[in-house]
Amino acid sequence: KITRQRLFAETLVRKGGECIALTGPSRIGKTSIAIALEQMMNPEASDDFLVRRPVVRLTCRNRGDRGTFSTKAFFLDALTTIKHPFYTVDGDDIAGNVEAIRRNDRETTASLEAVLENALQVLRTKYLVIDETQHLQYMTGGVQSALQMMEFFKTLAEKLDIVLIFIGAYPIVNVLQLSPHLLGRICTIEMQRYSSTDEEDLIRFQKVLNWYSKDVRFAKGVNGFGDWNRELFEGSLGVIGLLSAWIRNGMAEMLANGDDELTLKHMMSKRKESRFFKRNASRDR
Repeated sequence: KITRQRLFAETLVRKGGECIALTGPSRIGKTSIAIALEQMMNPEASDDFLVRRPVVRLTCRNRGDRGTFSTKAFFLDALTTIKHPFYTVDGDDIAGNVEAIRRNDRETTASLEAVLENALQVLRTKYLVIDETQHLQYMTGGVQSALQMMEFFKTLAEKLDIVLIFIGAYPIVNVLQLSPHLLGRICTIEMQRYSSTDEEDLIRFQKVLNWYSKDVRFAKGVNGFGDWNRELFEGSLGVIGLLSAWIRNGMAEMLANGDDELTLKHMMSKRKESRFFKRNASRDR
């Protein structure tokens, strides 16, 4: 809640060409906050291409050869996201879709950049969200290509008077530091996990467990997930996304065994391996 409020507040005081970086552990809920920003600022009919869209959220995906990040694929995804009429592949016409994909593939990266820039002008976008920014570190062409992409975002923001919002897990730092021009313009917001050393955090985590306990049938003598507070906290690193996935995995294990009551045994059988926690702890450092 406080992270969402901080992001909303920062959007009110940032000038065009400036940046906000929202970072935190994977599965902490950063994208959910970005979606909330879209829903708050965009009109209800913003899915229509010609309707004003103050917030546009684009996602970086590794769609290049051997899992690399492709600039061209990013721009094509971006134009699809904003439902650009010339670049959206949609519908039940399989043959027509294949031809559209081939036509898009013949486009140059430079032309796609220009089309995206024009589209953002048409939409009168004021906030451009780049989600999963850490994927830029896997760009085809390495560090130099990642730097060029960051410089493109910077130039675009200055030209269109847009505020950039970069979102990503902690490796996002490796990408942002490539551009010295951006570092001086960035306000960083960290979305932190629940902490075992903060009493208020423990109370909040207990409330989360109580919420997840609704409509779940537990073994006799168990009042809810709160009875397993310590185990669930340690096994989720205090990250709500990991907790949610773990609870669903535990429920699946209960169903697979033909049981109708959830036990701690079901949950612990689906706990992440210790190497997962060691890897994530080293990433945080």
